[in-house]
Formats: sequence, structure tokens, C-alpha cells
Amino acid sequence: MSAEKFTPEQSLQLIRTMIEKVKQDVTDNSFFLLLWGWLVFAAAILHYALKFTSFAQPWLSWNLMWAGAAISIYYGIRKGHRQKTRTFLDDTMRLFGIGTGIMFTVLAFIIGAFEIWMYSFPIYFALYGYMTFVIGAIIRFPLLRWAAGCCWAIAIISVFTNFDIQLLLMALVVLISYIVPGYVLQSRQKTQMIKV
Repeated sequence: MSAEKFTPEQSLQLIRTMIEKVKQDVTDNSFFLLLWGWLVFAAAILHYALKFTSFAQPWLSWNLMWAGAAISIYYGIRKGHRQKTRTFLDDTMRLFGIGTGIMFTVLAFIIGAFEIWMYSFPIYFALYGYMTFVIGAIIRFPLLRWAAGCCWAIAIISVFTNFDIQLLLMALVVLISYIVPGYVLQSRQKTQMIKV
């Protein structure tokens, strides 16, 4: 087996291609962080606000998650059709995203079946911490690992609060763990594009 020899120009082109692929991966990660961050933030704030109105079912605000699922599936399929090559990072993030979606769906079903919604948010906060920690490790983004620590601290604190406060804490958790890191990743990607 002989190693293929590249000209200097081919080597530079390969490096440029790899850099562009990494930039695209970062952008894709920011898309999902921002999509889910803003959807959960909106649902939590809407649920909280509707509790103080005559609306009988404020929990219906969480149906926004179905829109997020549809958008994520569409975006993922579209990205898959456009993508010429897939990296280990692509596969890892895709499977982690699918697993996370399944986990939250199953957990919502279990919590709903036993009608234990009062205990759901501390569990969700801990899971958000876990997810952001793993994503931060996979894409080597320390801000997400710090955000995970904040999520875990909020999960512990939330045990001592009522459901209404937990709704506001949910908005805070996704602001810390998804929205802020999503915009930082997006900004980093724009900065990298300017440099190249």
C-alpha cells in the first residue's frame, strides 16, 4: 500500500476544505441550539404568563415542541441531502440529537402518565446540564461545559421552589445553556469566515 502524494496546492486545498467543513459543523450546532433554546424559552414564558389569565390550559404552550421537532427533522433531512461527505462529528451530533429527542419524548410521556409534572423541571434541568456538557465536550466548546454546571446548580435549587418559579428557571436554563452559547458559536463562525 503506497501513500498518495499531494502537490503543495492539493494539500492547501484539502486543508481549506477541512476548515470549511468544521465551520459548517459549528454553524449547524448553533442552529439547533438557537432553535430549541428559543422554542423552550417561549413555551416556558408563555406557560408562566397564561397561568395568570383565564386560559384554562396554559400547558398547551409546550406544543411548540412539535414545531421544533418538525423543523429539526426537515433541516436534518435537507442537510443530509446536500452533504457530500459526513464526518464522525456529523454522525455523533446527529445520533445524539435523535437520542435526545427520543429521551425527552419518552420522559414527557412517563411524567404525563403518572401526572407528576410538579417534579419534571428539576429532572429536565439536570438533563439539559448533561446534554450541554456532552455537546461542549464533543465540539470542544468550554462555554457549554460551564453552562452545564449552571444547569446542574439550578436543578438543585429548583427542588426548593414551586412550579411557577420552575417555569421561569426553565427559561433561564435554556438562555444559559442554549441561546447564549448558540449566539457565541454563530459569532465565532462569522469571525472565522472573515479571517479566511
